[in-house]
Amino acid sequence: MTLRRYDAMMPVISAGLALTLLTGPAWGKEDRNSASYLLPACRSFMSDKPAEGDNPCTRARDEGRCSGIIDGVDEAADDVCVRDGVTRGQMVLIVIKYIDARPQRMHERFAKLAYEALKAAWPCKGK
Repeated sequence: MTLRRYDAMMPVISAGLALTLLTGPAWGKEDRNSASYLLPACRSFMSDKPAEGDNPCTRARDEGRCSGIIDGVDEAADDVCVRDGVTRGQMVLIVIKYIDARPQRMHERFAKLAYEALKAAWPCKGK
């Protein structure tokens, strides 16, 4: 590659690098999709006392994400058959216990572990 060609490519390379840095996970920031990030929100969902220093807006958003992901897994997974009468709170407790028993997997996606927990607790017969 000649020097001129390299100079002409610099804006394209710079733009690509900037987009990568802006859209990729930020270094040093916790992954908001990980079990380690969402598990405290699930615990908070089950509690009637907010954690000290909790931002109420962030707490409500993350509690909703915890509950919503679990509800989504229940609705979308064909091989999860939660029995009639099981409450969302009971499903959240099952997920909390499942993840607590696997602390080495806290870096994994919360949705994946929630799916595994619900499937283990309520597998569909014959699937």
